[in-house]
Amino acid sequence: MIVQSTGMGGPSAAIICEELADLGATTFLRVGTCGALDERVQLGDLVIVEQALCTDGTSQLLGGVEAVAADDDLIEALKTAAESVKPKFHVGTIASVDLFYDPIADQRHAELLAKGALAIEMEAATVLTVGRERGVRSACLLGVTDVLHQADGRSRLSDDEIVELGELLGAVGVAAVQALG
Repeated sequence: MIVQSTGMGGPSAAIICEELADLGATTFLRVGTCGALDERVQLGDLVIVEQALCTDGTSQLLGGVEAVAADDDLIEALKTAAESVKPKFHVGTIASVDLFYDPIADQRHAELLAKGALAIEMEAATVLTVGRERGVRSACLLGVTDVLHQADGRSRLSDDEIVELGELLGAVGVAAVQALG
């Protein structure tokens, strides 16, 4: 098992995934953070991605269509691993975007929410698209560090809470990958 940082955004994630596939990777699991769009999703929650909306440039350039699905077996392994450590988690659609600070965030968030997105982030659609194109089992596990659906603006976990959430994400991710062998 290799743990590799991809950096921020689709372009760097694509480079890393392509090179890992060249080295023989059989599974990609993006573990990272996201901002919640859906009011049911709160700070500190886990989100297991069933599919990512390809609203970023990189996944579209790589052949991503409207949405790209995660591997079903890896999703099930993530659910099992998450249930053992954090009973409240979400499974569903997220959206990958290009901008962290979007000048038309309210409009874009409303559009993505209408398409069923629970949350947004910047790499999942690219990782899933490269995985699909390269025949590598792929999925995504996210931790909610920001809530974007509040009328009074964005709320964010503290630095210590983000570290704690990162440790939880890592434990769930490792357990899921190990369960699949």
